[in-house]
Amino acid sequence: LSGSTSAFTIESFNVDAGNDFVLKKGNNIQLQGTGDADSYFWSPSYSITNPTTLNPVAFPKETTTYTLSGFKNGCQLNDQVVITIESDLTIPERFSPNNDGVNDVFEIVGIEQFPNSFMRIYNRWGQEIFQKIAYSYENAWDGKGINRDVSPGVYFYVLELRDDSKQIFKGTITVVR
Repeated sequence: LSGSTSAFTIESFNVDAGNDFVLKKGNNIQLQGTGDADSYFWSPSYSITNPTTLNPVAFPKETTTYTLSGFKNGCQLNDQVVITIESDLTIPERFSPNNDGVNDVFEIVGIEQFPNSFMRIYNRWGQEIFQKIAYSYENAWDGKGINRDVSPGVYFYVLELRDDSKQIFKGTITVVR
């Protein structure tokens, strides 16, 4: 076959799932996909209104990574957007474990939503002085270190939620006596 050539064109196209976003628990958001593909599909599709449109409404109950897939001429491109659900936790800055019945434990309001949480408390030298899996009001830190009350001052905590959200909170807690 003289003079015969075979050629094909690879067509380029764009798919953009939009910017990551933080959302309050219980709210929804319209996804902001863009692109020039022939068709689209969002996944996971169970928490959005129409997975085949660029701008469906998403109603995630937990932090979710959505993938937008675009299809054109047998090719597929993907992009992701993360919708982070704000925690409903209220973490105090101080407590007073003096057995007066008020603020005697490091109580985190809302922690019962996260039954697999893991709390660690460290002193100023970085030594772990308390840890608890399934942290709750019933087993909250009461200002004791290893078999004794800790001194007044600043301590460091690391709270891992260990549920679907996999959030980690780090901060300080002041013990006032």
